[in-house]
Amino acid sequence: MGSELLGRVIDLHGRVLDGGLPLQGLQRASLYRAPPRASQLQRAGQLYPTGIKAIALFSPFTHGGRAAVFGGAGVGKTIILTEFIRNAVEHLRGVAVFAGIGERSREGLELWEEMKRREVLGQTAMVFGHGAARCDPPSCTGEA
Repeated sequence: MGSELLGRVIDLHGRVLDGGLPLQGLQRASLYRAPPRASQLQRAGQLYPTGIKAIALFSPFTHGGRAAVFGGAGVGKTIILTEFIRNAVEHLRGVAVFAGIGERSREGLELWEEMKRREVLGQTAMVFGHGAARCDPPSCTGEA
């Protein structure tokens, strides 16, 4: 945990996947710790402004909710994710944490490159589960 993760790509064990220097002095916390108290959370049900009209109309996000993007090859998953993250970082002045669970390394590499191109990687931490964990983005072959 911490601001040192911004702009970095790691696996779910905290190992660096972006070819950069190892992370030093990060605060670590167990996945199995007690959840935050309800008083520490934002009120559920408030709409989260994504800046993407189609999502706001057909499937609005709410604070405290979860969102996922599913689809076949070439339908625009990476573009939707990048726009959502860009809007959160630029317009809401926030940071983003992307968790790619089960992502293939090619898709993770594509998202990583698109986030660099749109200059939002510096306000984003990317964490990948299995598959991408065996591949450093600068040298990915596309095979997981």
